[in-house]
Amino acid sequence: DFYYYIRVKNQTSKIYFELGEYESLLSLLDTFRHYLVSTPTIPDFIRTRFVDYTIFLAKAVHARLAENNFMLNKIKEEVATAPVFENKAWLLENL
Repeated sequence: DFYYYIRVKNQTSKIYFELGEYESLLSLLDTFRHYLVSTPTIPDFIRTRFVDYTIFLAKAVHARLAENNFMLNKIKEEVATAPVFENKAWLLENL
């Protein structure tokens, strides 16, 4: 069932981010995004919400790894103005 898989990956990504496990998180986000795109049983509105989440989170991780505060602020502004996606409030809080 795709629903449980998505929820587990979602929660795991938040845990990795908060623990600073960025390399593991990037790997998880890559597999998560491939799963979302390649699984035809996932409704489009769910796919879009989670794909957008993985894209923004990956951008945030790359900025953190580069220790680029300017880029983090730009990503935060981009997230704030983006349409609703999964974990948007959590991501804004953690940026």
